[in-house]
Amino acid sequence: MFLQMRYYLYMLYSEKHDIIYKGVTANLDLRYTQHQQGKSRYTKHRGPWTFVFVKEFPSKSLALKEERRLKHQRRNYLEHLICSEENLLLTLK
Repeated sequence: MFLQMRYYLYMLYSEKHDIIYKGVTANLDLRYTQHQQGKSRYTKHRGPWTFVFVKEFPSKSLALKEERRLKHQRRNYLEHLICSEENLLLTLK
C-alpha cells in the first residue's frame, strides 16, 4: 500500500502590506518558514506573514488548478473563502 502525498493550497496575509498571498505546498511548516525567512522572491520584503487559509487536496495538479483560479479572484471572494468551512484552519480551532 502506498501513502498518498497530500498537497495544500494556502493563503498568507501580511497585515503590514495588506496583501493576501496564495501558494501550494506538500509541507506547510517548511513553506511557512521559508516565507518568514525571506526565501520566497515575492514574499521576501512583504512580511511578516500569517496563515489565514489552508485547504487539502489529494494531488498537486488539483491544488495548482485551484491556486490559479484563486489568483484571478477579487479580494472580497478571498475574504469570504477565509471565513468559510473550506478553511482547515477554522476546523482546527
